[in-house]
Amino acid sequence: MKLFVLNICLLISLTCYSQLQKDTGLTDIDKIRQEIKEAPTDSINFKGRRAALFRYWRLLWRQGYDLTNMDTLSENLITDFSDAKKNYENIDKGFLALDSLYFIGKKIEQINSNAVRTKKLSKTNWPYYLGTENRQTGYSPDPGPTKGKIAWKFPKGYHSTATPVLENGRLFISSPGIDVNGFCLDQKTGKVLWRSRQMGIDFYTDHGSRWTPVVTQKNVIIRNAFDEESIHVVDKSTGQPSKENKEELKFAYTRLGKTLVVASTDEGKDIWTHNFQNYITNQPKVHNEMVLVALRNGEVYSFSLSTGEIVWNIDLDTELVGTPSIGNEQLIIGNTTGKLFSIKVKNGNLNWSFQAEEIEKKSNQFYSGAHFYHDQVFIGASNKNLYCFSPEGKQLWKLKLSDWIRAAPVTVNNYLYAASFDGLLHKIDISTKKPRIVLGNPISEHPITADLVGNNNGVFIADQNLVLHAVSPNSLETLWQHGIVDGIFDSGNYYKADWAGGLLGTPTIVDGVAYIGGPDGFVNAVNVETGKEIWRFETNSTVSLAPTVVDERIFFGYLGANTEHYGYENPGEYFALNKNTGEPIWSSKEFGRVWVSATYADGKLFFGNTDGFVFAVNPENGNIMWKYNTAKDTPKEKIPLTTPFTHGFPSGVYSIPTKDDKNFYVGSWSGYYFAFDQKTGALKWRTKTSANDYGGLPDSAAPILYKGYLYVQKKGGAVAALNVKKGEIAWEWYAKRGHLQNASVAANRDMIFTSTVRKVISLPYTSTMRAFNSKNIGNPNKIWELDNVGGLTAPVITDKTLITGSSTSMFITGISPDTGKILWRVFTGGEMLENAPALYGNKVLALCKNGYLFAIE
Repeated sequence: MKLFVLNICLLISLTCYSQLQKDTGLTDIDKIRQEIKEAPTDSINFKGRRAALFRYWRLLWRQGYDLTNMDTLSENLITDFSDAKKNYENIDKGFLALDSLYFIGKKIEQINSNAVRTKKLSKTNWPYYLGTENRQTGYSPDPGPTKGKIAWKFPKGYHSTATPVLENGRLFISSPGIDVNGFCLDQKTGKVLWRSRQMGIDFYTDHGSRWTPVVTQKNVIIRNAFDEESIHVVDKSTGQPSKENKEELKFAYTRLGKTLVVASTDEGKDIWTHNFQNYITNQPKVHNEMVLVALRNGEVYSFSLSTGEIVWNIDLDTELVGTPSIGNEQLIIGNTTGKLFSIKVKNGNLNWSFQAEEIEKKSNQFYSGAHFYHDQVFIGASNKNLYCFSPEGKQLWKLKLSDWIRAAPVTVNNYLYAASFDGLLHKIDISTKKPRIVLGNPISEHPITADLVGNNNGVFIADQNLVLHAVSPNSLETLWQHGIVDGIFDSGNYYKADWAGGLLGTPTIVDGVAYIGGPDGFVNAVNVETGKEIWRFETNSTVSLAPTVVDERIFFGYLGANTEHYGYENPGEYFALNKNTGEPIWSSKEFGRVWVSATYADGKLFFGNTDGFVFAVNPENGNIMWKYNTAKDTPKEKIPLTTPFTHGFPSGVYSIPTKDDKNFYVGSWSGYYFAFDQKTGALKWRTKTSANDYGGLPDSAAPILYKGYLYVQKKGGAVAALNVKKGEIAWEWYAKRGHLQNASVAANRDMIFTSTVRKVISLPYTSTMRAFNSKNIGNPNKIWELDNVGGLTAPVITDKTLITGSSTSMFITGISPDTGKILWRVFTGGEMLENAPALYGNKVLALCKNGYLFAIE
């Protein structure tokens, strides 16, 4: 059966192949589909065709097409055969198979349930990753969903501040996709004039671009990460790598948060660099042969673009945030507490400052970028006010809009256009001393944080779902839309063909409110019944996994500068917020970058950081009560933390701690799992889960404590049960070679549930959920297994339903825990990756990679 689709394809002769083809909406892929009929894949076109094939595969996958019979072909496509001819043939077979699948149009069907809830609707708090007040096993006594229907969805997208560049009827924009990393579009129609392709296939190593492209007279420079190899210089006319007529121009960017780089448009090579002791706020600006850069500690510098010599610097003695805005020979930047500064570009003297009266304490970057128009300066703020200043800094007026203003406004035909965080675009008459909103129109469900650009052809707006909107300056009606990540629009839905995005968040739920972080840089409080936002808090970095809720506070950290390829360039920070208001209670940069959620016991928070340290922290004030270096007494202990990051180093803590009455348990990339005494931090035991020098690499799968055993990931491809008293391995189960077991298990009624996945980082296919009987710990028997559910996402469980998302399908599925039978299945259009659902009452909540938090009932 698994070869069914492929066999159909192979029976189709090339003479009728063209009859199968219908346009996908992606012009370069459709072109390759035609070319294969005339010219088979060879060494010259292999790389480009393979990446395009994978995009084609993902496009159908995200639309819900049934790929379940493609596993053999999938395996061949991700295998690098020594006989290169086999690799080329598999590409041609892959296109033919997908064309057949697309022609047939078979999609996976949703399954709705008519089950009636038989028990009283309880609502049990879920304040930890995978856990209620009493346990972290993925179990809730609540009934959970019974219908398998979407109750609501809440927009929760991606960090997006890259602005399009407009020039001569064309629009240039970078893309965070791993294959297509830039587009040139026709401004009037949105038609793709060219795609810039880096031909990547692995989303962990092939990063896309999250920065505004640099457009010169002949070329477009697209930067994917922070090294020379990530700079792509493409011909402005074709999007192909630039080879002729190279320009010796200079552009500037930041590297690893603290280094200013000036590079040449000729191949993107470094010309000079300057290392700071403090973090740069965001990207530098080039102006009149100067490079202008602001630091988070309050310093602002001007460098000579040619030599790298400091022209001037000023210390504003405050914490600055945002990208400097340059206009009218002044640099404008704000701080974290609502103060705005104007500095004279010529000499670095303070020109003027302004302090807002209304302060939004939940925002990290209070002000948007500035827009300069004639002798006026327009700038938005998170207090919802749009301000107008004179060149001398006098406030001429302010206008309250509907939500935070993070995107710099733009003027077209003497009107000011400003977008607010709720996705509304406002057209404002600024011809008189008293501004007036002429029109307002909802452009997107998702927040708008990238600066606006515009001309007579349209106002162009990039939202946090990575969609570019072209809007009529007259009517504010949408003229066209185009994905910033390559994909298509179908029936109002946007389906990505490329990989993009950051680490997803996991909800926690207390008293009817869900708390959710994610790659957009915000933590949101959302009403579980309605899906309406209660408050938001801005971190300016990826918040992975789940906030921890204790009493009246929520706690979480963020990744900081090591996620620069997601667009963030700042130090790690840890927060305690009031759970009802979102107002900060305390914050600390002392813990560095924190990937994991915390657990709580006896007045202490327990968590680890990416440098491999475990902390016990006082939740009242953030003070460290004790800490432990998990690299201690291992081969990694003496490796400097400044050593380049690799998989397995530093000895990062990526698995979420769990606890019992006396101890807490956690894993580390040092290769060990640990048991610590909660009160003293004394090490009770540690267990290496692999025989090699560094042991296993406990990753994002959390240890789950159930009936005296700790169920853990073992070197990526296995699950093991550790005796909780001594840490001895009592039982282990291995997945097939090449399959990954990196999801937390769920446990209930003497059963454990775990899933595996195959090569999800490039071509998503083959995930399997399994149920084991845990009564006989020495030899637990497998009860059932089910394909195409789970993967790199943990399941959760009620008394009657096991619920899981998937990293290999676009569905959230309810399963009988006893038999493995599917009870219901609902299409969301987005996969789940290294995150988990949360249960509360009759709902399960899950954040998916298509930019929405879903509530399923």
